[in-house]
Amino acid sequence: GRGPRVWFQQVPEPKVAKNRWHFDLKVGGGRDVPLDVRTQRVEATVERLVKAGATVLRTKDEPAATSTVAS
Repeated sequence: GRGPRVWFQQVPEPKVAKNRWHFDLKVGGGRDVPLDVRTQRVEATVERLVKAGATVLRTKDEPAATSTVAS
């Protein structure tokens, strides 16, 4: 299909506290998109999420991709 997909993964640990959500957002594009364009897309999405209340915990720049962890 088209558009975002949501996948729920079961974990072996029992629930011990409040529910937690972990989302992986793929916003850069595939390997056919130039790295600088993918990086700009990630940075724009991070900026939008921070304005909505997210906090950046860390950013990892690797030769093939940029990723950001936020909460």
